[in-house]
Amino acid sequence: MAQQLYFSRDSKLYIEFDSQVWEIPVLDGFSFSQSTNTSDITLSEMQGADGISRRGRRLFTDSLAPAEWSFSTYIRPFYTGSEHHAVEEVLWAIMAGADKFGTVSSAGSIDTATVSDSATDRTAGTYIVDADDTTYSGSAGTGATFQLTVGTGGGVTAVQVVSGGTDYTASETFTVPGSLIGDGTGNATVTVGTVDAGSSYAFYRNSNVDANSDFGEFVSMPTDTNNTINFGQSNRSVLAVCNLYFVMETSTSKPMVYKLENAQINEASIDFDVDGIATINWSGFAKNIKDRQSAGDVIANTTAFASQAGTAGQIHLKTDSDMQFSLFTSTGTGTGVTAVDSGVDSTANFIRNRLTQCIVSTTDTAAFGSGDYYLTLTGGNVTISNNITYLVPEELGNVNIPIEGVTGGRTVTGNFTCYLTLDTAGADKGSSVDLFNDMTESGAGLDKVVNDFQVTFQIGGATANVPRLYINMPKVHIDVPVHSVEDVISVETGFGAYTNDFDKADEFVLTYFGDTASANQESYP
Repeated sequence: MAQQLYFSRDSKLYIEFDSQVWEIPVLDGFSFSQSTNTSDITLSEMQGADGISRRGRRLFTDSLAPAEWSFSTYIRPFYTGSEHHAVEEVLWAIMAGADKFGTVSSAGSIDTATVSDSATDRTAGTYIVDADDTTYSGSAGTGATFQLTVGTGGGVTAVQVVSGGTDYTASETFTVPGSLIGDGTGNATVTVGTVDAGSSYAFYRNSNVDANSDFGEFVSMPTDTNNTINFGQSNRSVLAVCNLYFVMETSTSKPMVYKLENAQINEASIDFDVDGIATINWSGFAKNIKDRQSAGDVIANTTAFASQAGTAGQIHLKTDSDMQFSLFTSTGTGTGVTAVDSGVDSTANFIRNRLTQCIVSTTDTAAFGSGDYYLTLTGGNVTISNNITYLVPEELGNVNIPIEGVTGGRTVTGNFTCYLTLDTAGADKGSSVDLFNDMTESGAGLDKVVNDFQVTFQIGGATANVPRLYINMPKVHIDVPVHSVEDVISVETGFGAYTNDFDKADEFVLTYFGDTASANQESYP
């Protein structure tokens, strides 16, 4: 009797969503499992006259528990030559409320902009500015975000488009209050240069679009400048589902394929350790786990998918082409889709955490005298959770199966660590010592029941033409930094992002930048 073993290091992950499939490389340590919920009945009685006490036990299977899964991916943005994407983009889109993928118009997304500023007394640094906080000359545009750089001369010297938004036109202007860019005298003006008039492959919301989103129906917004992913369509009790396929390729003739049906993404945790590569840890639930190999739904051979006959739901793995994954969506010959592997084989789209920068700023300078804090990190984390609860019936006499997962309160929390530093040139220069002092001073930051900071993590740095990811949280409540006494004294600071309006999901925006300098651009999808 021959027995085939399977090894985790031979495994690949594929995601099926909206009749398309993507390959997602995962790291060692992935898991998926499903168990049952049981009831345990025992007897508890005193002994009888015969000295006997019944001590029996009986077990009942109540229901099949939802499947639980987890895996980690690297953060891997890439550039196609006309738009920016990320290998893990589909995961964010499903988590953030998208229910469709396809070609959409990107008309009105800002590609380039210029800035003018006559001030000479601003605090040097980089500042993230949301268009909603400016005075805008147009009427239809939404969703733009800029990074303004104040030079040593005290004026704004450069502008970079972080999010291009939608529905803008060339020559429109944004008047930026001086309070948002290192104070100083007067305002600065950002003028729209060029806008995108083409189309992109994007994830978006097709049904019951939430009109409160600043980004319209778009969840991902790929342009020639960057790719903004927002959670504006995530205020829903039930989010979109996908199918996960874990393929163990140890045997080319009998590869094992497990399908996790109706999977939902519950949590994403972004870690940036100073010595590592930027990663995201994903976890969630699924309705059930199905073995597709034993069910006879896996076809593994050298036949091209276009010539392969199959039925809806069957999987084709081309054994002489790195086990290329294709999925039959209907019965016929080659009637289905082949997995998108854009960016998967690239060696130029990994992000080094050591380049990460953190910008913490507030307009409440009465309570926080420094206003802006420039912190060089030694580590950190941002965790986004949908707090999903999976519903399972509990009928007596039946073994019930899971129905679906419903969302709880969305939370965006995290922490960052840095060395304890003091700017010896003067007071209130925005060091970690200043942050601690401002947070603990009575009559200032200590009196704030809810404080209001804007926090931006620039994972991979701020240099153009290299892969990087910006995490922008416009409203953040920061905890008092906690000292850690080690060889070099450091502080750890916890935080939580929030929104002023519970009808709007705007706590968190991701902006991906691919490697635009690479000679070999990717195709997509």
